[in-house]
Amino acid sequence: MRLQKYMASCGIASRRKCEEIIAEGIVFINGTVVSEPGHQVDPDKDIVMLNGKIIQQEQKYYFLFNKPENVLCTSGDSRERETVIEYFKNVDARLFTIGRLDYKTSGLIIVTNDGEFANHISHPRYNCTKEYQVKINNFLTDGDIIKLKSGMIIENHLTSHARVFLKSRTKNISVFNIIIHEGRNRQIRNMVEQLGYRVLKLERLKIGEITNIGLDRGSFRELSKNEIQTLLNI
Repeated sequence: MRLQKYMASCGIASRRKCEEIIAEGIVFINGTVVSEPGHQVDPDKDIVMLNGKIIQQEQKYYFLFNKPENVLCTSGDSRERETVIEYFKNVDARLFTIGRLDYKTSGLIIVTNDGEFANHISHPRYNCTKEYQVKINNFLTDGDIIKLKSGMIIENHLTSHARVFLKSRTKNISVFNIIIHEGRNRQIRNMVEQLGYRVLKLERLKIGEITNIGLDRGSFRELSKNEIQTLLNI
């Protein structure tokens, strides 16, 4: 098994992030530093250490969390703001979020210690859709709906086509749902702001076919085996 894949299976981070950790020269196999990804590991024979501690495969956890606003998708914050991982203090595992929702965005996010699973869900090529509800401060024109659907240039990147469903609009407020499969930083906020609107509220309603139904804000539940398999089959 490749080192980065093994580390991801141990819940260290996503495979891509593990490659970055390996490059830092802080991973040892049988007492020898390894700084190149791709090194082969035999979990039954080799001892892998990170920052002086042995890492090994552990029980896998898969949670669906309904994130409130003003909560960070990180394990810690220098400004002591509330984080997603603080909600999981009673779970004895090194958990992390799959992707991120920004500080002001609420809604669904998956929390796990399975780096391979995280890599599958977060990579654009697997086409895992996410549905959001957006509330903005003005009348959303038909022309701007077409722009949102067709793709926009954000930070020199053309966003993929999206599906947009208008829920309501007045001269002061519009509400619409948008379905995307990319996960670029602040993508929806940037798209909306580029069109001259201001986001008043942004909530993620669905990940794939998994919805927030029955899950209160600030609560979490374990994903079912069927839900996990459905996400892996995307």
